[in-house]
Amino acid sequence: VGQDDTAPMIARRARLAMLTGTLTEAGSLAGDALALALADPETGDPAFYHLLAATIAFQSGSLERSLEESEAALEAEAGNPGALAAVGRAQAALGDIDAAIAAYEAAVETRPDVQTLAALGDLLALDGRADEAEARYAEVRAIAADPRQARLERRAIALFLADHGESPDRAVSLAEADLAARQDVHAWDAYAWALYAAGRDAEADEAIHNARAEGTEESLLDYHAGMIAAALGRSEEARELLQAALDRSPAFDPIGALRAREALAELGD
Repeated sequence: VGQDDTAPMIARRARLAMLTGTLTEAGSLAGDALALALADPETGDPAFYHLLAATIAFQSGSLERSLEESEAALEAEAGNPGALAAVGRAQAALGDIDAAIAAYEAAVETRPDVQTLAALGDLLALDGRADEAEARYAEVRAIAADPRQARLERRAIALFLADHGESPDRAVSLAEADLAARQDVHAWDAYAWALYAAGRDAEADEAIHNARAEGTEESLLDYHAGMIAAALGRSEEARELLQAALDRSPAFDPIGALRAREALAELGD
């Protein structure tokens, strides 16, 4: 087996395909990497390969497959917080909110990171459990208030602040710092979304153009781009982007998908 044909190298190509290729290509590569990893225990942690397959399946809108792979990751490594969060993400998209909340709660018991705490808070809010949601959001704010932790999670904090209409200038500042460190697709996306939340729509438009320059197939990027286009009065483009986000993955994010549908209704035909 050549060096390029090992499970880690194929997994790396799958991750690259998620950003610069197609989700179909990424899914095929992830499946190849997973098969190799399962065939050779020396390859490393099988949970990693199951989670990669789960993430690509989720972005593709293949929710049952995403849940299966997430559960397989959890079987491979009991208590893995990333696997628990992935299970929760898929269950939420499939409409099993109680099970999703339970999975997220188990995840944050082990690893209370911003992204998972925010996702849990959002599900609790959608389930009408406002006090519990606010408690989880308060944990996010506590992380954001700690300079050392904030530096480690500035991208996730910026997205949380932008999503929840809090401290828009701080969101922009954190996203700028993250972008300076890592000028990747999702750094540009977080920066664009923070600028949009701060009402700086023209700058947000330029940033989201950079985020989408590689043609990344991801509903969250389409949603952000659609909302920015709508704010700039480009209604037809906004409708196309928001519909594309929902067509690929109707439940790509509990609150984001809801807001995308609301925006489409407001934009009309």
